[in-house]
Amino acid sequence: MSPRPSVEAQRREEVLVATCAVISEVGFRHVRIADVAEHIGTSTGIIHYYFRTKDDLLEEAFRFVIESARARSLEALDGVTDPEERLLTVIRVNLPTASDHQDWPIWIHLWAEALRDPALRRISVTAYDRWARLIEDIVTQGQEQGAFMHLHAREFAMQLLAMIDGLVIQALISARPAAMKALRPTVEAFVRQALSEPSDRPADALLRG
Repeated sequence: MSPRPSVEAQRREEVLVATCAVISEVGFRHVRIADVAEHIGTSTGIIHYYFRTKDDLLEEAFRFVIESARARSLEALDGVTDPEERLLTVIRVNLPTASDHQDWPIWIHLWAEALRDPALRRISVTAYDRWARLIEDIVTQGQEQGAFMHLHAREFAMQLLAMIDGLVIQALISARPAAMKALRPTVEAFVRQALSEPSDRPADALLRG
């Protein structure tokens, strides 16, 4: 049996969850410590107890979103052995839905701020590389089972992530329910086509980094 989390760890996570909610609602640059405190019904002093500055809080909130998404993916993959179903599982648990898309505006804010903030850029680059490696690992493991033999794992991972990011950004910005509803079938159709048909490989530059 794993040990129960401490009260302080639970309280710290509560602060991070609240921060993520506020970022999603008002955007990165408009977050105030007072807003986070109000969101969970506490004082600003409690927030500062766990996070010295607002920058510290926001950086940790981004890391929290990243780690939570990865943990959610790994949990969903547990016990799934079919290679194609493993790919589709990762997609399904991470695509936004009409009723649940709070994480994605946070990702978009992270990308925007990473253009000017070196610390956030490092967080973003590391997170994106880990996502790519997760997809690569699924493809590589599938190839060990005799599946996906025509795919280049890194190439496919970059294509899939680029497609997901582009479609989700368009859907969120348009705010059209039909665009959000179309996300899953569109991405799944791309995956199934990629798995069934060899394709030309893109320039090697896309595979570096």
